[in-house]
Amino acid sequence: MKHTLPLIAFLLSGISNHVHSASYTLENTYKKLKPRYSELHLPDDSPISNLNVEQHTYPGKLRSQSITIIRPNNNTVLPLIVLVHGGGWGSGSPAILQTLAAKLAAKGFVVATPAYTLSDEAQYPASIHDIALATQWLKSNASRFHLNAEKLTLAGSSAGGQIAALLAYSHGKLSNQSASLAVNARVLINIDGLSDFTTPLALRYENDKSKAVTSASKWLGGRYEEVPAIWQHASPINYISNTSPATLFINGGFARFYAGKKTVQEQLTERGITNKEHVFKEAPHCFWLFHPWQNNTVELISEFINKQLAVDSSR
Repeated sequence: MKHTLPLIAFLLSGISNHVHSASYTLENTYKKLKPRYSELHLPDDSPISNLNVEQHTYPGKLRSQSITIIRPNNNTVLPLIVLVHGGGWGSGSPAILQTLAAKLAAKGFVVATPAYTLSDEAQYPASIHDIALATQWLKSNASRFHLNAEKLTLAGSSAGGQIAALLAYSHGKLSNQSASLAVNARVLINIDGLSDFTTPLALRYENDKSKAVTSASKWLGGRYEEVPAIWQHASPINYISNTSPATLFINGGFARFYAGKKTVQEQLTERGITNKEHVFKEAPHCFWLFHPWQNNTVELISEFINKQLAVDSSR
């Protein structure tokens, strides 16, 4: 169907009914941040015409999961962006990213926003399996959705950035038993997502000793002292290789959300792999959801992807 609704109306119409997803929504995040950031506003709700929006399900690790696919309303074969939502691995839904996804689709991409298993239902690595399976499902339906799965970008925000980075750098090969998760991304967009759970900065927050359970310890099945190997296993930094994709980091003003980034950049640079960063120094976490940062985020992502795909095509 053509997407002619205002973006905010479309977003709110798609909010998940799952109770465990309800806490991390656009409305709740706006209410939380607005008193501290006077310049923050809900994103532009002007209608975007000629976009096709479809709701589907894909076969996930434990059960079927929802996936929204947005693309220009034509039959041109376009590059694919798989965009993964955040929410501390335990909340949120694809609905929160629909305005960002729609604006990216208008730039000439097929943008898919999959749901995945949250930590209330299953621990790591179930959500990683889900995103890999969603990507494989999209690839198997490439002609149906007029997408070029070989021109794949994995992108995500916050916890979704960490998930996207883990899959992009590992290519889905998280263990000897993970061959079925094979994912080959040409580009990674990491928006305020952790690169390393085990740095002192990350542990200060993700393993906060004043809390009985943190978002990370709930997802990873225990505190760092209890299951350090899993914390390391889930850290994208441990999978950097000569085949890692070109990477764009987009960050706000809180360093805790991109722990390990500097070392990842150094490792990518040593291997001759393109990596860039853009920091909105005064922006809150979740800046990508709101004006005045969302449109700039869209521009940064689309320009980086187009440049990397053009470079690849010339080889």
